[in-house]
Amino acid sequence: MDFLEILKNALNLVAGIVIALIAAASQWRNLTPKSRTALKHDLDILKLIDPSEGSYKILKEHIDETIRKTYSHNPQQSFFSRVRSKLTIFLDKDFYVGAGIIFSFSALTLYLLKDGFTWGALPTGFIALTGIGGILNALKKIE
Repeated sequence: MDFLEILKNALNLVAGIVIALIAAASQWRNLTPKSRTALKHDLDILKLIDPSEGSYKILKEHIDETIRKTYSHNPQQSFFSRVRSKLTIFLDKDFYVGAGIIFSFSALTLYLLKDGFTWGALPTGFIALTGIGGILNALKKIE
C-alpha cells in the first residue's frame, strides 16, 4: 500500500465516522423524552414527596431549572445569536479530546491494517470509537 491509498482509506473512514455521528445524533435526540413530558413526570413525583424531606428540595430545584430552560427562550433573539449559542460545542474541551481520540486512533488503526489484518488493530479501533463519548458529552452540555 502506498501513502495515497492509506490517505484515501483514512478519509473514507473519517467521512464514515462523520456520517455515523450525524445519524447517531439525530436518533439520540429522538430517544430523549421531550422536556415538557419529563417536567410533568417530575411534577407528579414532587407531589408525592413530603416537603420536609431533603430530596424534595433537590427535585424542586431541578424542576425550577427545567422550567427556566424550557420557557425562557427569547423569540426576539436574532438568528446569529441562536446559531452562536448552538456552536458552543466548539468551546468545550470534551469535543476536542473526543475528536482527537477518534482521528489519532483511527489513523493508527489504518496504519496497522495497511498490510492486512492484525490483532493489534482491534484495541486501537475500539479506542477510536471511545472518542464518540467525548463528543456526546460536549453535546449533552449544550442542551
